[in-house]
Amino acid sequence: MLTEKEKKKIRRCCIYPNLILAAIIIDLLIGFYFVLLVMIDDIAFNNTSLYMPGLMVYLGIVAVYLVPALVLYVKMRSLGKKESWLSLMHRAGLITPDYEDPEHLRQIHGMNAAGNLMRRAKNPAFKQAGDDMQAATAVQSVDLVCRTMFSVKKDACRMAEFYRIKVPKTKKYVCLMILAPIVLLTMVFIPEFASSKQAADQERERAAAVVYEVRDALENGCANVIIDDPAEGYQSYGYQIIGSLYDRESKDSSRITLHVGNDGKISEVHYVLTIDIEDTKEANLQRAQQNIETLNALLAASGAPASDAVFLEMPQFPEEFTEQFMNGSYFDGINMHDENANCSAAYSTDPEDVNNEYDSFYFYISMGD
Repeated sequence: MLTEKEKKKIRRCCIYPNLILAAIIIDLLIGFYFVLLVMIDDIAFNNTSLYMPGLMVYLGIVAVYLVPALVLYVKMRSLGKKESWLSLMHRAGLITPDYEDPEHLRQIHGMNAAGNLMRRAKNPAFKQAGDDMQAATAVQSVDLVCRTMFSVKKDACRMAEFYRIKVPKTKKYVCLMILAPIVLLTMVFIPEFASSKQAADQERERAAAVVYEVRDALENGCANVIIDDPAEGYQSYGYQIIGSLYDRESKDSSRITLHVGNDGKISEVHYVLTIDIEDTKEANLQRAQQNIETLNALLAASGAPASDAVFLEMPQFPEEFTEQFMNGSYFDGINMHDENANCSAAYSTDPEDVNNEYDSFYFYISMGD
């Protein structure tokens, strides 16, 4: 007749392997679920920072599942060596097993030692082979752990059948183990999703106010204004505004391009000024400067803030740039940065031998560093 303690021991050995295996699998899969939640927070709610409470809960779940699983495995492994367990098997008419599988253990230790030795070699091929051997060692170790556990379970189930011990089903426990961390992580991330959405909405409203101010100001002097409308959706990289001085039928496509960040400030300003190669260089420079002054005045009238005051300054062509343009050909490109003028200036063109009627010639001025 078995004691209640012996019955509990057999029951536990019947259900522990399933729970241990479930815990290990959950520890692996919950990481993917955590990454999925982080991606949702980033892509759907535009939060680029890592949610630390979520990370802490994730690591806690891993620890809560992994540590007990290891403890239970060690207990099961040591149980197979105890006289009390062997006595129960003997009374049930079962053959005493060798759960350790010494031959398999020696193979694993040998493979691990060889892998470590090969990783120290200077030859890259040997190092890679060493890494592969250590990966194979890890797989073999997991296989040995599973075989040991389920060998003990197999014997425990035979004894439960022999001694007519009712073993509880593990399905409901496994389902609970799977659902609990998923629900917990989801509940932890829900407030973060709400907070991220609220922050994104506030940023979008802040940017929209500036975008609309600049648009309205440019429309007073530009023939065509195009914007990335914040009302159509949040953009983590900000919103672009393009104001063209003349209509599309005109040969002159001079325009200003601005970038407004989600902080509600202008962070980039670029001027594109069309060049007419059939006109004189003096006339082109004069016309370009007039277009710059017109576009800059419209920008200043908007009253929009900038992340750096230099973005709102009136740009001037650097003297060296003007000299190179005047002394060179219409087919000689120029690109330079003038720290004194706080801008970069370029003249875009193509060599004369590859130039055709579809090519465009223009000055490009970018404010700031």
